[in-house]
Amino acid sequence: MTKKFVFIIILTISLLVGFFIGKISEQGKWQGKLSQSQKEINWWKSLLEPFYPPFPEEIRGVSGKITKIEDKTIWMEASIQVSQLPLPEGKEIEKQNMKVNVTDKTRVVRIETVEPTEVPLPPEEFPLEPFKEIILSFEDIKLGDNISVTSLENIKGKSEISASQIQIR
Repeated sequence: MTKKFVFIIILTISLLVGFFIGKISEQGKWQGKLSQSQKEINWWKSLLEPFYPPFPEEIRGVSGKITKIEDKTIWMEASIQVSQLPLPEGKEIEKQNMKVNVTDKTRVVRIETVEPTEVPLPPEEFPLEPFKEIILSFEDIKLGDNISVTSLENIKGKSEISASQIQIR
């Protein structure tokens, strides 16, 4: 009985030692393959960079849909880009709730196109600007409006911002 017990213990220890030796030797092989894969990924990224530039250091504008209006504060569901490369099913864009503080200095505008006249104009009389800016008030903003908010400060990574201009689309 003791010989059988000693044999099982020796067999168990041998298996454990073999397992750890195998694990250590394979880990070195996988580290090399992982390093090679990382180099290949970086090479592919360098080829794509001219077409998909890196994110800017500062962001001063964001777009989204108004979900709540209260006093001089707007809550919006903003569309934030989280990947510089296009991902399947539009996963490079995430929705984030943002609080937009409106001050007395905040401009609220709507941009409209200039309609052409019925009579064709000679080229020198064409309007210089194809768009015109219509100044609105805070009361013109409605729940569900799609807006673009511009801020004077860097809003990258923030969930509460102060608006310098709100453009209703």
